[in-house]
Amino acid sequence: MKKHTNKLQSPWIYFLIAIGFSWLFWIPTAFVDGNILESPWVILLYIGGIGPAVGGILLTYLNRDKESRKDYWRRVLDVKRIGGKWYLVILLGYPLITVLLSIIENGQVQITETFKELLTQPVGILSFAIFVFIFGPLPEELGWRGYALDGLQKRMNAVVASLLLGTVWAVWHLPLFFMKGTYQNELGFGSAAFWLFMVFAVIISVFFT
Repeated sequence: MKKHTNKLQSPWIYFLIAIGFSWLFWIPTAFVDGNILESPWVILLYIGGIGPAVGGILLTYLNRDKESRKDYWRRVLDVKRIGGKWYLVILLGYPLITVLLSIIENGQVQITETFKELLTQPVGILSFAIFVFIFGPLPEELGWRGYALDGLQKRMNAVVASLLLGTVWAVWHLPLFFMKGTYQNELGFGSAAFWLFMVFAVIISVFFT
């Protein structure tokens, strides 16, 4: 007898929801004149950014039992799940990779204007970090690594799963390259920096896994 499988458990359904939700808000935003960060339409940018979380949370509650749902949130909040040595990787790994990327791209370590401003106002670093976390890793990782990676690793090994996830993750960012005021827009669509950004997203996905 053929085993019944829930089609909603497919990682491709997750990708469709995450990208579809984000792009629903981001594509219209890309047509806004002027700096999107200085426009009232910036709210659409932030709403679109929660697409990965929307997909992850929605499918977690549709596909998983009560205990699995609890485990989903425990993985977000329980810091004891992470061994001590891995905090060194967490705190030092990504900054070192970012510095390496800057050297590859510019031939030297490039300090952004935002970072220069933060150095003159150290107190602002904490508020900036919290802002970036809330509108960056938090809503994204509730989906990409919090939900999608598990489904992919049930079907393929960790490296292949990471490369596939990283490719989708890179593509997810595409509308941002057409919004004036975003970091991606400053890189320029189709430029060398654009391709470096896309490749880096795939590589860093393996590191995150």
